[in-house]
Amino acid sequence: MHRDTLIRSTRTWSIATGCNRGFFPVFLNWLWHLKEHTTAVTHIVFWADDPWTFARVAELKPRIEALTGTSMTALQTGNTPNASTYGSPGYSLIGATRPALLLDALTSTVDQQHHWILMDIDALVVGDIFGQLNAMSMQRYEVHQLGEKAADAGNGGPFKKGQYAGFCTGFIALHNTERMRALVSNWSADLSTKNHTVSNQQNSYRKVCMRAVYRMQLKVHWLPASSFTNGPAFFKSPSRWPRAVLAHTTQVRGGIRAKVRLMSMAGRWKCGEQARALNLSESHCVVAPLGRVSRNGRRGH
Repeated sequence: MHRDTLIRSTRTWSIATGCNRGFFPVFLNWLWHLKEHTTAVTHIVFWADDPWTFARVAELKPRIEALTGTSMTALQTGNTPNASTYGSPGYSLIGATRPALLLDALTSTVDQQHHWILMDIDALVVGDIFGQLNAMSMQRYEVHQLGEKAADAGNGGPFKKGQYAGFCTGFIALHNTERMRALVSNWSADLSTKNHTVSNQQNSYRKVCMRAVYRMQLKVHWLPASSFTNGPAFFKSPSRWPRAVLAHTTQVRGGIRAKVRLMSMAGRWKCGEQARALNLSESHCVVAPLGRVSRNGRRGH
């Protein structure tokens, strides 16, 4: 067997994600989409940002594992149950803790064949995402990166010096190497010196990535925008994205309610189906009233 084929066939994936009570319906929807494409996922680390969410996910853990065919770890990481407004202090605090939590997860599985995905729960798996990721040269790059805009990522390819680092932290595929762990450690350390705002989190990640690339301490590869979509375009016209395997619901005005509306428009709101599969009441899917979708995609998240 060719060495690269062997690497692909033995590669395993873990996913790190989380939410609070305000986003629990979005988590159920995310889980519905993930379970359709979990053949390559061996473990899910879930960060519960309040006691209610931790208790609920811990209770559901056996059912989630049975439905997805993966193992799961649930950790309580904070107490911000109602932080669901993009840019609010509570929302920003949640994001600021993610690098340190990710570093803990990476150091718990120091395995060259073990790869990680850091993803938001509004980033939906809509196709054979792991088939695409496994076909990429994960051994050559520590990071496979989602672009903030389609123009940033283009058709994929290596991130080069001088390029604008339009990285979106809503989905990052990581090759668990020493250099990758150093990057996450630097990201966490850099954030500890700043105010906890969403823009600081994104900018901090971009800064430490660019510094590592320029010092030849890291290799970053863009994920092709035609397959790994970011923003409302996919949801407004899914048929125009036949190659899409990921749809990140971002750049939307109106917060969580507008995101739900956007997913619903595209037939991608499956919270009710997932709730029933887990023997939960439909009350776990209540997100009302719905907001409105941004036309320009420049504000909101």
